[in-house]
Amino acid sequence: MNPIFVLFAVFAGRITSAAVITDDHQQYLDETSSEIKKLQEKLREMEEWRRSILEEVHTLKDYLRNGEEETESNQRTRRDVAAGLPAVVTTSGPTDTPCFSHGSQDSGRPSNTSGAVYIRWGHHDCPSYSELVYTGTGASSNHLTSGGGVDQLCLPGDPVYDSPRSGIGDSRAFLYGLEYQVYEIPEKNYHDIPCAVCIASSRYSKLVVPAKNTCPSSDWVLEYSGYLMAERTHAAHHRSMHICVDQEMQTVDRTSGPLSGNNRGLMNFVEARCSTSGGGVPCGPYVEGYELTCAFCTR
Repeated sequence: MNPIFVLFAVFAGRITSAAVITDDHQQYLDETSSEIKKLQEKLREMEEWRRSILEEVHTLKDYLRNGEEETESNQRTRRDVAAGLPAVVTTSGPTDTPCFSHGSQDSGRPSNTSGAVYIRWGHHDCPSYSELVYTGTGASSNHLTSGGGVDQLCLPGDPVYDSPRSGIGDSRAFLYGLEYQVYEIPEKNYHDIPCAVCIASSRYSKLVVPAKNTCPSSDWVLEYSGYLMAERTHAAHHRSMHICVDQEMQTVDRTSGPLSGNNRGLMNFVEARCSTSGGGVPCGPYVEGYELTCAFCTR
C-alpha cells in the first residue's frame, strides 16, 4: 500500500476524532449551562417561597399576640366588673392616636394594623409581597444652590393644587428632578430616578441597613437591596440625606429632548473613608474605593 495514502488516512482519522471530541465538549457545555439556568431559576423560586413563609409566620405571630392582648383585656374587664368598677369598652373605629400604638406591657412589642410604609427608590414597582400605593418620580433641591430641603421626595404623577398663585415666586423653595450621577454606568448616568411607595400590610417595623445587602436575621423580610446613594462630597454640592436605591437602578423613560442641565438633584454612590488611627470608619471591614450596599428590611 502506498505510504502516502496510509499517512493521509491516519491524519484524516485524527481530524475526525478531534471534531467529534469538540462537538461532544460543546454539547456538554450547552447541557451544563442549561442545568445551571434551571438551578438558578429553582433558587429564585425557593427564595420567593422562603419570603412567603416568613410573611405568613409574621402574620401568625401578630394574630397570636393580638389574641393574647384581647384575652388580657377581657380578663381585666371581668375583674373591674366584679369589683364594681365601670367596664372600659374598646372599639376598632378610627381614633386620634398614631398608627403605631403600644400593646400590652406583657407583650413589650408594638401592635400595628396599618403595615409598614416605605419608598423603593430606583424602581417603578413594589416587591410581590408588598402592595403598591403609587408610582412616582424622585425629586429634591438643586445640587448647586443653597437653601431648600435636604431630603428626597417621591412625587406622584397626579399632583393636586389648592388655590395656587400664578407666576414663579422669588421666596419659594424649588424642587427639581432627581438623577443618577454614575459615570461608570453610561446607560444610567443623568437619567431620572423612579420610585414606588409600598406598604407591607402584615409587618410593622422597617429598617435600612447600610453597608450590607442582607437583613440582620431571618426574622426580617428583605424588601429590596441595592446601593447607598447621596449627593457627592464636593464644595459646589449641598448636603442630602442618604437613600437606599434598588440594585436594578431603573430609570424614568425620557422624551427626545435634552437632559435637564444643572437644574437637578444628583445621586452618587457612597464610599467609606477609613482611619487606622481611630475616630473614623474602621479599616479592614471597610475598604476605600468600594461602593457601599444597603438592604431595606421589614418585620
